[in-house]
Amino acid sequence: MLDYPKSPPENVTLHPCRARAIRTPVRKRWARFGPLTIEFSDEVLQPRPWTLEQARWAAELADTAPDGRIVELCCGVGQIGLAFGRMCVDRGRPRDLVLVDADTQACGFARANAARTALGTDVEVRESLVQKAFRPDETFSVMVADPPWVPSGSTGRYPEDPLWAIDGGPDGLDIARSCLASVARHLQPGGSAVLQLGTDAQINALIPELDETLEVAERRSIPGANGILVRLVLRPPADQGPHSWQAPEAGPPGDNRSRPIGPSTFDDEEADTTCTDH
Repeated sequence: MLDYPKSPPENVTLHPCRARAIRTPVRKRWARFGPLTIEFSDEVLQPRPWTLEQARWAAELADTAPDGRIVELCCGVGQIGLAFGRMCVDRGRPRDLVLVDADTQACGFARANAARTALGTDVEVRESLVQKAFRPDETFSVMVADPPWVPSGSTGRYPEDPLWAIDGGPDGLDIARSCLASVARHLQPGGSAVLQLGTDAQINALIPELDETLEVAERRSIPGANGILVRLVLRPPADQGPHSWQAPEAGPPGDNRSRPIGPSTFDDEEADTTCTDH
């Protein structure tokens, strides 16, 4: 990992939801994230090693998903979406990628990381709120969402993290709800969405609120990680048969039990060891 000082920009665009303090100097930092080298700073959320499993799961699902673009919502510096894109390329199914985040500095790092990663496909970074990121007719074959999910009352447990990047509102689900609304509108039939949250209880709280077109297909917990992944799919129309597009080894729609998966092969020795998982 390399650390070096950089002067902050003269004109800083604050996050549209809440202002944040800009520390001086900004330290640019580097970390290994699976096959990638990711650039970030103290002003954005540091990559979490365990979240590489989200990219892996999404890449597995993309193997059997329909043709189309892939997207990461609340992408931060873009490491999960870019790792997902790299895995699709390595698996022989390259896809164009869209990365969405509302924070100016995070999007700047995402663009730099995308340029360094050089997927060989189109990568677009959109600085936008989730609910305003897409045209009505845009669809995606696999959608990954990484909203802030720490309840507001618990953010003090993570003093090193930018508040805007972890504060999910009173129950930690404010931005997750926006992500799910976007999934309901923009996920292609036969596709999947992989959402990152903090706990099973948060998933259970969201299920009654899901759009009638969505259902939880599977949950996965990662040993040693402070978080959980959930896969969502579109419900089949009432006049059609059951889904025939399940990913390999995935549970059937409606199987909401958490299923543990093996530890990440992320090389901790190469990573920024100051990262905390949440």
